[in-house]
Amino acid sequence: MTAGQRNTARAKNRTVKRARRPYLWLGAGAVAFGVGAAVASGSAAAHADSAVGGAGPRAGAESHSGRALINSQTLRGVALVAKTAVPERVTGASVIPAEAKAPKFASIPSIRVAATVTATAAQQALTEGLNGVVQTLTGRPLVGNGANGVTNAQGVGTAGAPGGWLWGNGGNGGNSTAAGASGGNGGAAGLVGLGGAGGTGGWGAAGGVGGSGGVLYGNGGAGGAGGPTGPGGAGGNAVFVGVGGAGGLGGEVAPGGAGGRGGVLSGSGGAGGAGGVLGAGGLGGSAGLFGHEGASGAAGGAPTVALTYTSSNNYTTVGLSIGGGPVTQVEVDTGSSPLIIPITQVNADNIGQPTGKTGMIEYGDWGKFYYSVYNTSVDFGNGMVTAPTDIGVVTTVEESTDGGITWKDIPQSEWSDPKYAISADMGVCWGSSDGLSSVVHALPTGLNQGLLINEPSGELTFGANPLTPVTSATGWYDTTLAVQISYAGTSSAIQQIVSNVTIDSGGLGGNIPRDVLPSSLSGYDVGDDLPVGTTVSVYTSDGQTLLYTMTITAADYSAGNVPDVSTKSYGMNTGSFPFLQGPIYFEYTPADVGTTTFDYAPGAVLSS
Repeated sequence: MTAGQRNTARAKNRTVKRARRPYLWLGAGAVAFGVGAAVASGSAAAHADSAVGGAGPRAGAESHSGRALINSQTLRGVALVAKTAVPERVTGASVIPAEAKAPKFASIPSIRVAATVTATAAQQALTEGLNGVVQTLTGRPLVGNGANGVTNAQGVGTAGAPGGWLWGNGGNGGNSTAAGASGGNGGAAGLVGLGGAGGTGGWGAAGGVGGSGGVLYGNGGAGGAGGPTGPGGAGGNAVFVGVGGAGGLGGEVAPGGAGGRGGVLSGSGGAGGAGGVLGAGGLGGSAGLFGHEGASGAAGGAPTVALTYTSSNNYTTVGLSIGGGPVTQVEVDTGSSPLIIPITQVNADNIGQPTGKTGMIEYGDWGKFYYSVYNTSVDFGNGMVTAPTDIGVVTTVEESTDGGITWKDIPQSEWSDPKYAISADMGVCWGSSDGLSSVVHALPTGLNQGLLINEPSGELTFGANPLTPVTSATGWYDTTLAVQISYAGTSSAIQQIVSNVTIDSGGLGGNIPRDVLPSSLSGYDVGDDLPVGTTVSVYTSDGQTLLYTMTITAADYSAGNVPDVSTKSYGMNTGSFPFLQGPIYFEYTPADVGTTTFDYAPGAVLSS
């Protein structure tokens, strides 16, 4: 055979080979990527090397490199269809022929074809089925976010589920409402993803721990807030690359949670959680090889809430929420013990069912308040919440206009009428009334030993006395003090009033027994208001230490804020005068007596 004949034969051979049905060569890496992406999002991009007439030597080389051989029929399952040997661009499920001028069976070099795979219903079903199998076998899906935890029937927050093995965020932990139950922990992420946040703890319990970030990449989840008196949950750790989760907020008097650790290779530590009132901030998390240590959380602030004095009705109020309901303004009353609130000012759906106990409390000789007892929590704001405690919800009110001789019912529709202005009263005195004691006692240790009423600064502070004491007296309800009254240049002697003096923030203008008045006021009878210019000086029981003094002004008469004359048996009530002059601290020890501390120096201060 001549050389020319041999060349012709080779050409025919090449033509025969090139007429073979085409195959698409996909590298194993591309297949893995495509399948993973299709499972994750329903679409994928793959690259195929193709030449009309077969792969030739290239096929062998690519087989050794681990590439997989897939023909056009196989590719139909993933929406890649090759109908002819003509190079084609495949987009989604549509096939777009190459330019018409291209030779149909020409010898062309190997080219790379990009294919975008779109999820079909079959693929979606396959993905879900695969996830279901993996979930059953391992307890977590192949891809996808973990389910969030819930609050179960026992009031316990369950843990968030982990994210998918390949990728997926961990679920958030459920919140706990039962006392002593920690918040649910956040779920861990998969290979890539974010850790779930921890849930809120119940009373006295920590917040849930944040879930760890993805093994390859992802931030840790934030720790959950601690319940009242419970520490914040720790932030979740990052693993390889990622930022640690922030620590959870501490409950009242409890520290914040520690921040999570940053990724081993790269990642800053999570910030520590802020402490609750009086609580320390949590420590910041440690950093990885590259990154910064997390900042420590801020310490909790003072256990203080806003206090408002209203001259129109001459008493002080604070805002509080009962049973998680709306904020209601209530009077702060050192002359009584229970929290009594009209049913018209609470949301009955928030406070549960009555305990079955009932009672009546009488204010002076003008009003009787009949109530039902409910057991619920009281939230003062600023992170301060009581444990469930008994309160009185008023359902009926009676008034007397003849000094308590006869009584008549006041319809609920008229309770808000300015004539009555029936409002909530929060007693803060030691002791109890009909089995109801002050809700302050239901605050956690560190907040329940007393309270500071600072009317000039507009603040009420729970816990220990934060100011410097100046003078003090034993007790404040039916206690023993000494008093001197001066008018028109004449003063009485300093006289002791035994077990019948009340330092009463809810006592309005107060009252002075007739038997301690000077001769210049001998013409005043029980029920009369003391005149402008009268000076009242109050001392400790031994008459040696002046606690406060005040002089009645014309403005007091205009405001209706004037002490009247009472009988000896009725005793003395300070009214609001000493509270307007400076801060006074009330401590619940000794038991059933208490201590009153004046944090200001006495002086000849006008009453308003």
